Order: sequence, then C-alpha cells, then structure tokens
Amino acid sequence: MRLTSCLTLICGMCLTTGCADPARKLELVPTEGPLFCDVEQPRRFTREELEVRSDRWPENLRLDIKTNTTWDRECAPEIQQHSITER
Repeated sequence: MRLTSCLTLICGMCLTTGCADPARKLELVPTEGPLFCDVEQPRRFTREELEVRSDRWPENLRLDIKTNTTWDRECAPEIQQHSITER
C-alpha cells in the first residue's frame, strides 16, 4: 500500500512538471463571432419584478444577475470610454 501511494505521488509529480514548454508561446486566436457585449443587454428590474421572479423563477433570476454582473464588468467600462471620447 505504501509502495503504491509513493509511486503514485512520484509519477504524478514527474508527469506534471514536464508538461510546460517555456519556449512555446501561447497564441490567442481572435473570435470571429459576436462578442458578449454585442449579444447581451443588461436586465434591470423593479422591486416588484424581483420579488415575483425570486418566488417563481429563482434559477432564471440567478442567471440574470450573473449576466448583469458580467455585463457591468466587461461592457460598462467600454461604454464609459466611448462616452468620454465623444465629448
């Protein structure tokens, strides 16, 4: 049992340490499809809508909140930058 666990640890370390090739650079391929900001719009709700959605469709509300958070993080600075440069 000890031999098996030691060999597993040694083999695991040997396999994971040689995986990265420092000379090889990671190339990012640009996406040709629409970006998140082009497809999604923020979803804003009134207090009554939030209460109804939390009672009846909590999973959908959770996804909408996640979408709003992502939209605020990724798209809001872009819109602010455009409004600053247009002045």
